[in-house]
Amino acid sequence: MTIFWPVSIRVAGLPRRVRTVDEIISATVVLVREPNNSKDENAIAVLAFNNGVRQMLGYIPREISITLKRFAFPIWGRIVWKSEGQIPGIRIQV
Repeated sequence: MTIFWPVSIRVAGLPRRVRTVDEIISATVVLVREPNNSKDENAIAVLAFNNGVRQMLGYIPREISITLKRFAFPIWGRIVWKSEGQIPGIRIQV
């Protein structure tokens, strides 16, 4: 799988952690590897920094995190777009 930036990503857990994606649009995000994660050694957490507050948004889906593991971490970016569908998604500009 080839990754092209910006990338649109469905973040697992996002609907449980954010009431509306409008809260985090334009927030700075960081993708952080969690090699000691008991459920997935390739886990990549998505953290947002908005108005000085750090918020856990969720995790990159496993099939994408396996591809991303070859990149240097942490990966910093910004949320530049949100989906309008029932399953919230975000686009991250790196």
